[in-house]
Order: sequence, then structure tokens, then C-alpha cells
Amino acid sequence: MPTEAKWTYTFRTAYGSGNYDVSKAKLTGSTKFIMPGSNNPYALAFNNDGTKFYTWDDTSPSHVTEWTTPNAWRFEYATITHMLSQTATITESNIKDMKFGDSGTKLYLMGSGQDSAIQYNLTTAYDLSTASYSTYYSFSAQVTVPQGIAFKSDGTKMYILDNSGYIWQYSLSTAWNVSTASYDSVNVNLSTYLLSSNSYGMYFSSDGTKIHILNGASYNFDNTYSLTSANSMKSVHQFDLSTAWDLSTASYVRDANLAYFYQGYQLQPISDYSQYAFAMSNDGKYIGIATPASDLLTMFELADLYTLTLPSSLQNYIPEPYRPDHTVSLTFYTADGGTNVYLVDQQQFPNK
Repeated sequence: MPTEAKWTYTFRTAYGSGNYDVSKAKLTGSTKFIMPGSNNPYALAFNNDGTKFYTWDDTSPSHVTEWTTPNAWRFEYATITHMLSQTATITESNIKDMKFGDSGTKLYLMGSGQDSAIQYNLTTAYDLSTASYSTYYSFSAQVTVPQGIAFKSDGTKMYILDNSGYIWQYSLSTAWNVSTASYDSVNVNLSTYLLSSNSYGMYFSSDGTKIHILNGASYNFDNTYSLTSANSMKSVHQFDLSTAWDLSTASYVRDANLAYFYQGYQLQPISDYSQYAFAMSNDGKYIGIATPASDLLTMFELADLYTLTLPSSLQNYIPEPYRPDHTVSLTFYTADGGTNVYLVDQQQFPNK
């Protein structure tokens, strides 16, 4: 080695584990302000591989917007590819949630205007240009302020979340066809474990052993920041089901306050707390949050951070957690043949 030298060491971290653990939520840095003509995103959904996402836009005429991104699970690169206006026999003026089913060949819009789930069939999976109205189901006899919808992985069960934290269960005699739904006289009250009476969306894990609910609350996250009720802070609450898809076996596990995120070791606030919709990837590795007040989409990754052990003699080294599926670059310098080595730069970038 020459007396003076500078060199860079680069490596890639492994892909995150996910596992639906909301306590591992980390901001990816992927955000997007909704473009003109597509505003007020009150519902959000993903396709199966993160190359498309969908927003319900409440501006007139209300519609579903399909976005395509060249980099999976990155909002900021997306462009609009299609808009779908409601063409159903019954229309909803207040859509609160939307979900895809049957491998992307069904789209369900759920709203509180008619307390119903409206079904569209897609001849090409996840392609809204091929969508056509099929049927609908009204659950107004049980639910008056619906806020979330979910389906069992085989399409034979439907679950409706109301504003107060109750989940109502329905059976579909024909899989994925909501017109064949009937109430099972089964519901569970999870409000005891939620931080407020305002719930905004629901996701089941693909194996039916976990439920996630976006819930509004106002409390101190820690002693660093204090929030008031006007900020409408939201948390995603996680429940485990000891028997898959059986609501009676649900138990509270944890919650994650997504009004804050960790950047390095520093706790940072998100500037807008009025999140009203969220979507989760099928493998439980990503959560997207929609904020209609500021037309903002924010992506979180659910994964452990990686650390690197370097010699204690290294100077200027401040330990920094490294994100999954990132390229990390460390630059070192010595002026005395390696007797004293300094870390002069460290950076990490998402793999594309």
C-alpha cells in the first residue's frame, strides 16, 4: 500500500424478511405527490409485484387511477396508465377501501355511501383498461360506517371493518363473487386494543394468521415529539390469529406509529399526519400510506436493518444501520501507510 491511499468498498445488503411485522417499518424514501387530475387518494392498492399501484381519487368525476412504475415498490417513478370511472348499477360516493382478488382478475370498491362492495371483473389481471362492472353486495344490515374490506385467500370469505373497530364476517357461496355473500353471524370487536374509535383500512396476511388495521389516535410517541388531536396521527395495529381466518382467535400483538420514521438513528416526523388509507404487499414487506390532505403517497419497508462490524481502530466511523436490498459504499483514507485509517464517506442507495 502506498503511504497515502483512498479506496472504496461496495457491497449489497440482502432483501428484507418482512413477515408482516409492523414494528420493523422503515421509510424507504419513496414518496410521491399525486399529479394533477388524480387527487385526494382515499384508497390505495398494489398489484402482486409492486410494478403497479392504484389510488381512489375522490375528485369529480371520482375514479380509480392505475399507476405503473419501472422500479417495483417505488412511488416516485410512477406514471398514470389508466383511469377507471364507476360504471356500476349502484355507485359509491364515498369509497373507503379497494382490494384486488382472484389473482388480480377482480377489483372490489367498498364505500360508506351505500354501505356496499362493488365488484369489477378484469379480463387481464391488474389491467384496469380491461375492467367491467360485475355485481355488488350491500352489508348495510350489519355495518353503517364501513372502513375496510378483505378476503380469504380462496375467495370464500369476506371481512368488513367498521369505523369503531368491529370486523364482520361473510361467506361467499361462489368464490370471489360478492353477490353470493351471506352474513355468518360472526364478528369481533377489536376496539379495546385500538387507540381511537377511527379505523381506516384492514389487511390480512396471505395465510390468514395476521390482521393489520390503520387506526387514528393522538398520544405521545415518546418524549421527543408531542402531538395534538388536530394532527390525527395514525398507527398500524397488528393482531395475530391462532387459527387462520378465525376472527374469534384474534389477539393484539403490536402497533407502529407511521407518523414517525427512523432515518439512521434519528427519529423524524412526517410532515402530514392525516393518513386515511394504506396498502400492504402480499408478502408483508411493504406498506403504502395515502394522505389525501396533501395528495401524498409514502412507502414503508418492513425489515430488519443490517449492521457492519469494522475494526475499532478505524477513525471517524459512526455506526449506521444499512437498509435491506441496498448498495452500500464505504470510502476509506490513510496518509501513513495504514497506521491510521479514516472512514471519509458512507452512502447507501436502493437497488433498482
